[in-house]
Amino acid sequence: MPLRWYNISRTVRVYINDLDLQLINKYRRSKKIPRSSLNIEDQYAMDTLVKKSIFGRYKTDTETFYLFNK
Repeated sequence: MPLRWYNISRTVRVYINDLDLQLINKYRRSKKIPRSSLNIEDQYAMDTLVKKSIFGRYKTDTETFYLFNK
């Protein structure tokens, strides 16, 4: 899969692939995404996007949620 640049801000860019871009576009408008609502492949992809600072993650006692970094 070809890699492309994704601009986090004017000065920060990261490499993402096409599947990551589809996941970003799918969940861009969501307020918070529960980890239990994602399938296994999306969970691993979301963890990678958290490491790249595109999504944020916070944990409660019972659930892990992802948030799009605006």
